[in-house]
Amino acid sequence: MYDYRIDFEARDLLFFGDGLQADGSTAGNGVNWPLPSVVNSALIASLHNGLEEDIKQYTSEHGKYNDLENLKKERGIAVRYSCGGVQSLGPFPVKDGKMYVPIPADLQAGKNEELAIMRLIDNAGPGNLPQPLKYLVAPVLPPSKETPGNWISLDDLGKYLNGEANIETAKNSDFYEVERRVGIAINPDTLSTVEGKFYSAEYMRLHSDVQLRVFASYTASKHQGKESKNMLDTAKVKNTFETMMLGGQTGVVCQADMQKETPAFPSSAHTRRLKWILLTPAIFRNGWLPGFLDGETGKIRLKTEVARGNLPRNEWRELVKQASEIDAHLVAARIPKHNYASGWKLNGVTAGQPKPTRRLVPAGSVFYFECASDSDADALWKALHVHSRSDECGEQGFGFGVCGNWNI
Repeated sequence: MYDYRIDFEARDLLFFGDGLQADGSTAGNGVNWPLPSVVNSALIASLHNGLEEDIKQYTSEHGKYNDLENLKKERGIAVRYSCGGVQSLGPFPVKDGKMYVPIPADLQAGKNEELAIMRLIDNAGPGNLPQPLKYLVAPVLPPSKETPGNWISLDDLGKYLNGEANIETAKNSDFYEVERRVGIAINPDTLSTVEGKFYSAEYMRLHSDVQLRVFASYTASKHQGKESKNMLDTAKVKNTFETMMLGGQTGVVCQADMQKETPAFPSSAHTRRLKWILLTPAIFRNGWLPGFLDGETGKIRLKTEVARGNLPRNEWRELVKQASEIDAHLVAARIPKHNYASGWKLNGVTAGQPKPTRRLVPAGSVFYFECASDSDADALWKALHVHSRSDECGEQGFGFGVCGNWNI
């Protein structure tokens, strides 16, 4: 679990692009909320820059090298694995001392700022629900053009998880403004301006009273876990995150506070009707369907948790193999429009290459489960609540969610 909380203040306009080129009629959309991977990469870059000598003491070369690693060795570039243990969660906006998270997708807005939690109903009649879903997520308020805000505080998240809808929401504009700039196109080959070509781009200007909160952990160790050390303790002493580049256009954020603190998210007394709400985007190999589910039946593929305690690793692994599977099924889902993540990968030898474009299941998505017994509900809650269950990049904070109850 994460053991440090780091709050950042913006010192520049920030740019978090959507992967589309700012050209022609397409504006450079740079006001997307930063993805977990952006923050994770920024933390690693700052650690490399500020703690290089400290990190070297806890990294070692290995015996077999691939072609890229051999090429690095020929060019005199050190081949080692470092900062591989960096785990992070966030960022989340903080205002007036309150941390906010993305609003769950099953909160419906009505007239006079009324909010209600959607309910699951039987799918009576023909429909096009994908397997393995069997219930519809239906509104309970009359049709309205009103939409809820984009964020809710942790206090209101606790109310929501317990079935209450008398909560307040916050809009993006409560945390930042969108600024649009026009520039002259540059020829990448000659680095000169292109005659008659302009571009427009959008930038995020965080309000002066808004901070970005990140939770992180990084324990480095030598071979087989020997001489482990919490590198964030050293980072705090050396003020490693005093200034950090975040996002594109070399936008800078500054550390406002860094304290030893584990994240505290609200919870609820769980029933056999359990739902899982994503607080960060997730990457699932089967599109919208989490990898821990059977795509046809919706059955959970997770096993009951086995505490290791002081058991030797071999004995603990044997107990895990013998553990029973959780008897629960996915029955419904409420998922907003997906978004994408891409980027550029530097390899230290050449200019690098583009990262593959991935479709993300957005934060706020809700997955509904039915459990066969109270013990299965308890086991599923332990497996999903305040855990990252993304099929990929979970260490970067993707697929982090909390559990509540539905139709209560």
